[in-house]
Amino acid sequence: MDTIVTIHMFGEVYKFKAEAGVADANEVAEFLMEELARVEKDLGAQAKTVTKTAKLLLATMNIANTYFNLKRQHVETVSELAERSDALLLALESVSVSPSAE
Repeated sequence: MDTIVTIHMFGEVYKFKAEAGVADANEVAEFLMEELARVEKDLGAQAKTVTKTAKLLLATMNIANTYFNLKRQHVETVSELAERSDALLLALESVSVSPSAE
């Protein structure tokens, strides 16, 4: 079953249908709204003169920046884990296990 996501933005209501199986569609929408609120807060008094499109673009760029930073961190973490796993495997393979005396 599809999920209907409702976003209240700039005094208007937008409804989107999220594909079945898409997890946390409402959470994603809420994240967008929080980022948009942060952009407006950061703009301060200037927020009144900045267009809705520009505010959305700034929020989108902030989200994209966060995404790419997390993606880079993920790649670095996977690489580090692979190196550590390889080192542990080599250490385990180098340990000579002698049969226990019975």
